[in-house]
Amino acid sequence: MGRTLLGHADSVLSGLGASEAERQQIGMRYAAEVDAALTRDTDLGFDPDDCAPLLATVQAHDLETEIDKYMTCGTAFLVAAGISQQAGDAETAADLEALGDQLVGRGDDLMVEAELAETARYQIGQMYAESISAKINAGEELDYDWDSCAALGV
Repeated sequence: MGRTLLGHADSVLSGLGASEAERQQIGMRYAAEVDAALTRDTDLGFDPDDCAPLLATVQAHDLETEIDKYMTCGTAFLVAAGISQQAGDAETAADLEALGDQLVGRGDDLMVEAELAETARYQIGQMYAESISAKINAGEELDYDWDSCAALGV
């Protein structure tokens, strides 16, 4: 539980622009404060019972992020497969389609893990198909680069 919460805190700080050194310093400061409170049997400054619900929230956020990554990347490969097919490159199209299907399938598995109903999963898939296709056709950047997406299929 502690590692998950610390990892999330580190991600939040990183997203706010904190350097690795700053994040380490912040982490060491809080660890020292909690250690001192536990050693002295004084007030921690928070209720430990609040940690479990916080962990559930962090895990749900992490799952949503993973779903987004797999659905975005998988859909991008499927769109690229269609473009390759139209350009007459059937071999590349087949490779991209296989990778896209694999990643979208993993995204769907994660949605099942998140307990989303079949109708919701279908609608989410449709939303990704429409939005990712529109972004690619407009020449816009996606949230994940091609190499990062390709690495998901390994």
